[in-house]
Amino acid sequence: MRLRTTDCRLLFGEEHAREIFATGASLRHTAKETGMEVLYPRCCGLDVHKSSITACVLLAQAGKPLQHIRRFGCTTRELRELVAWLREFGVQQVAMESTGVYWKPVCNVLEGPSD
Repeated sequence: MRLRTTDCRLLFGEEHAREIFATGASLRHTAKETGMEVLYPRCCGLDVHKSSITACVLLAQAGKPLQHIRRFGCTTRELRELVAWLREFGVQQVAMESTGVYWKPVCNVLEGPSD
């Protein structure tokens, strides 16, 4: 299974990408809309740091999305645990927020060969 990563900054601009995950859902929003449309019913946002990664899985449901948050380390073993955790939820869409080059090993493991 290959997880797909999307650079939200390229699609929506960096500020809008922050808004998507601040709302607690993977949603499309325009100023004229009163409601929001779920784009990815099973998605994950990753906040990648030098020594840790915080993952937030959002699962669409009626009303407020169900949210699961977990912190992982940055070793290869821990990154593989992250992939296994994402698979448990059926997540196929992942967006990352990262400073510097810390996103590279995460991306390599997420997009690596399926086991």
